[in-house]
Amino acid sequence: MKKLYIFILLFIFISANFQANAQKRGGAILSAKYDSIKVIGLQSDFELISHNLIYNNTPLTTTYVWVVKSVDMPTIWTMGICDKNNCYFGADSQEFTLNGLDSSLFDIHFYPENHAGTGCVKVYVYPKGDYSEGIYLTGCCEAGTSSIFSKSSLDFNMYPSPVRNNLNIQFSRKGTHVVEVYNILGRRLIRKEVHNADRMRISFESLQNGMYVVLYRNEKGKVITKTISKE
Repeated sequence: MKKLYIFILLFIFISANFQANAQKRGGAILSAKYDSIKVIGLQSDFELISHNLIYNNTPLTTTYVWVVKSVDMPTIWTMGICDKNNCYFGADSQEFTLNGLDSSLFDIHFYPENHAGTGCVKVYVYPKGDYSEGIYLTGCCEAGTSSIFSKSSLDFNMYPSPVRNNLNIQFSRKGTHVVEVYNILGRRLIRKEVHNADRMRISFESLQNGMYVVLYRNEKGKVITKTISKE
């Protein structure tokens, strides 16, 4: 009987530790919509942006720190990072605070300066004071010449620009296409999906005048973003 009692206690102890470890592994306090994003454009584009979102998965207001870990791009290119507070150019690290269960944009901006090439920026984001609980985010950019890298290879075109009532989107081929529309604060306002189609129409009638980001992810996972204004 004594052995059975010890066995039961041991079983309870092991189960409790297993559950605690399982909860710890699954209880991420910080996450992002995408681990890695690649944007594609023309070398003549003034700015190409990899748009991302960061989520505070806890109910507590938390201060986060981002640190640029690596930059690999043509020397003539420049880059910047935008978080909830501001956009920073030339900064290696900054802090920002998120309310509990809140989200924020986290964008990496590339400026090709009319030179073709590819580039990637890797950033580490972590809760202030707890470096081990962070995540890596990577933004990459490919900018090509107008002759080699034509707009038709960008997978979609949209018109009219600026838009008033409806935005028409034309894809390079039929398939499953998902388009999302964000405001400049990084909040998703519209998500639309079509199947076995090469075009889509999105209503902007309920949106206020201003700038918006249109994000497209194709079936291969490639993300392309473009900005458009509504008048």
